[in-house]
Amino acid sequence: MQHDNGPDHYMDLEELKDYGLTPEALPLLRYDFVSSLAVFRATHPEKFPAPDPSRDRAHTRSLVGSLPWTIAECSARLKLAFSYLLAYEAAGGTQGEVENARANVIYLMGVMGHFVEDGSQPLHTTVHFNGWVGDNPHHYTSDHTFHAWIDGGYFRATGGLKLRRTQDSSANKR
Repeated sequence: MQHDNGPDHYMDLEELKDYGLTPEALPLLRYDFVSSLAVFRATHPEKFPAPDPSRDRAHTRSLVGSLPWTIAECSARLKLAFSYLLAYEAAGGTQGEVENARANVIYLMGVMGHFVEDGSQPLHTTVHFNGWVGDNPHHYTSDHTFHAWIDGGYFRATGGLKLRRTQDSSANKR
């Protein structure tokens, strides 16, 4: 599934300039963006060496990422889900239809929240998402486990997992 939804979780902002783009000038639609990347790559093959197949099993390294479109599409789905919920509540939908519509809204809020959080995490907006690559004049970490540590290792190292387990077990006693 990495090929399908991996790029939804990031946007390597530094790579936009390689395509003559800026964040302010991005197309409104995801596939217009993808098409513009493909056209630019085909027109300027000297600027874009083929990705190393051993490091691109999902065939996504030629993509810059699609996080902004993912968030916008989630927002549209959430608005639609709210409209269905309102329609079922206002027009006398069955209890099951209303409950299902509410559950759908909650699910979509969680999905959208995940992607919005990705956008607020700086490692999801840079080519240096997993440690610094290339020239490193400021000696930033180049540890390729850095992202995993930020996303979970730090939480576990500071006792977050223990706290969560304690809260989970107390919730189960209720």
